[in-house]
Amino acid sequence: MADGSPEDLAREVATEARVRWSRRGEHFVEATTDETEFVRQLFAKHGEEIRDLDVRRASLEDTYLTVVRQHEDEARNAALGVEGVA
Repeated sequence: MADGSPEDLAREVATEARVRWSRRGEHFVEATTDETEFVRQLFAKHGEEIRDLDVRRASLEDTYLTVVRQHEDEARNAALGVEGVA
């Protein structure tokens, strides 16, 4: 169903990462497709005020479930004669 390293598959399947951080006691979460640039901008804007930084991409389990769901959707659509519907 899929071929590649876990990291490559996660990047291919789950294009967004979740960035969590706190600043002055307030907690934030942001979804981004370019977590490196987002974190750079975050530190450029807020510097040492940033605490509890956590960047997470899809886990291997999340990636597996997404790949299986996509495969099942494609099979279902093929059985129904529907093309190009995800």
